[in-house]
Amino acid sequence: MKKVGSGWVWWVGVVLGVIVAGKTAGNISRLMKIQAIVGRDKENLVAAETENSVLKRKLVEVQTADFVEREAREKLGMGREGERVVVMPDEKQVESGELKVESGKVENWRLWRKLYLGF
Repeated sequence: MKKVGSGWVWWVGVVLGVIVAGKTAGNISRLMKIQAIVGRDKENLVAAETENSVLKRKLVEVQTADFVEREAREKLGMGREGERVVVMPDEKQVESGELKVESGKVENWRLWRKLYLGF
């Protein structure tokens, strides 16, 4: 004897099973994409934290008096009190005739002008 309605119940179950399987596959796919994004963002975070620590160390170094003094000496040609700063002309400038050396001496102000103003 055949049960009434057993055929359509089976088909409803199959359709619902396919829908659930499809939704589950979509969720798994979306989850894998999100995991890839999270992994990439973790790598970016590690790189940013490394750069941040390097910049923090550099900030501490830049704020020291030794750094300020070294920069003033190297970049600005300044010296301590009682010291004499000598600015040497570039050999290429002397050889090319851009900077004329008279009897082996060039006034310091001319060297500064040439260095910063270019003439």
